[in-house]
Amino acid sequence: MKILEKEGGKYRLPKLNCLLNVIENFIVSNFSTLIVQLGKSKKIFGLPDRYNARNIKVSSLREVVYLLKRQKLITLSLGYRSNNLKKLTTIKPTASLINILKSFQRITMLSYSHNYGEIIILKDENKNYIDFQDNKVTNRYRRDLNLINAHLEKSSITIYEEPLNCIYYRVFNNSSFKQGGRIYAHFLNMKKEKRSQIKINNTESVELDYSGLHINMLYILKTGNCFQGDVYKIKGYEVYRSLFKVALQICINTKSRRSAILALDKHLNEKKISIGIKVEVIIDKFIEKHALIRDNFFQLNGLELQFRDSQMALYTMTQGVKEGIVVLSVHDSFIVEKQFENWLRVTMNKASLKYLGSKIPIK
Repeated sequence: MKILEKEGGKYRLPKLNCLLNVIENFIVSNFSTLIVQLGKSKKIFGLPDRYNARNIKVSSLREVVYLLKRQKLITLSLGYRSNNLKKLTTIKPTASLINILKSFQRITMLSYSHNYGEIIILKDENKNYIDFQDNKVTNRYRRDLNLINAHLEKSSITIYEEPLNCIYYRVFNNSSFKQGGRIYAHFLNMKKEKRSQIKINNTESVELDYSGLHINMLYILKTGNCFQGDVYKIKGYEVYRSLFKVALQICINTKSRRSAILALDKHLNEKKISIGIKVEVIIDKFIEKHALIRDNFFQLNGLELQFRDSQMALYTMTQGVKEGIVVLSVHDSFIVEKQFENWLRVTMNKASLKYLGSKIPIK
């Protein structure tokens, strides 16, 4: 309220709603940089009502963003589009705003936690948010996630002695509730080294990962067994191991070898990575190593695999709720208190057996 009062005018409800929306998003994202839509595109702000409960308008959001900038409460980095380059507009809270928000963070989260907004999200083939008719399946997904979020709220989850907000939501793709469905939270963008500093109920945590999750899924579905050995290590090309990881995701999310080569080339250009061999060599060597499942590449089946791993994640987190254990999901890895490391390993094995019929190595 006082932020709006400083502008000397009445704070109309649309502006107040926008300000509350920005504040909540900063708090939930642990004061990280946010992407904002200030242009006239309808991709974000012509949303179905279920995703825009406060009826946020671009014009009001633009006013609030520039108001916060004038008061030096945020920094604003405007986006642009030039040829094949694109940068999204972002805002970041200044130290002044962070101090203000931290003073009432607990109160804000208490009120916000009981009104997550829509946590089951459906997107079409162009990644636009679309409406859907609720049914037994969507209601069950929402109920399960609400139980998980409520369980996390009652626990102490911190990083560097600051509260870590862990409100989860699920995103389904291609207008289907059997495509994607991965479970997201704002802290998932943290690097693993930083996540290792998370404390749960004032104790140190441990993170366990499924090893080569998606490619081992393909091997299990094809042969009933996982790949034996390092799925990304190729003799003579060991230096490119990290790129072979990228190659896998590209091969299961494109429809041809050519489109895979173009996608990897784009990735290298965006990351400003220079390699000493042709891009197609990376793709071809990866396919050659995994010739047994080459028929599964270029089938656009990445989102189907994501749905399977999202069900495994939901199972693992739900088991935690049942047993009073906090489980944080990072897609193919999970974080628990160190004392529950063995419990987590057993539960992850149960999840892969339940949804794949075989265990996947855990590291």
